[in-house]
Amino acid sequence: MRKSPWGRATPWPAGDSSWTVDLGTEVTQVAADFLATLAERDGVLVGVLETSDHPNLTPGRWMVFAGHYESANLAKRAATKAQKKYPGARPVYVIAPSRG
Repeated sequence: MRKSPWGRATPWPAGDSSWTVDLGTEVTQVAADFLATLAERDGVLVGVLETSDHPNLTPGRWMVFAGHYESANLAKRAATKAQKKYPGARPVYVIAPSRG
């Protein structure tokens, strides 16, 4: 994960597996950084992660995420709220990358 060049996007915490809200998954990092910047301007604390680093996500994409939730239900509620501004928002479980 690389910090958005235009904003303060936060990285995915090392070693963390948890639920989050996917605000949008893009094919390029530039497109994801742009979406992250728009979300930051809306006051949303977001991050951009490379899906290839996480074994349960489709590789070769960049996901703009918001929040870390202890349960699917909490992530689903947050995603439902986010859909008002980001229609494709959805809850996603992200598995920490295995480093070895």
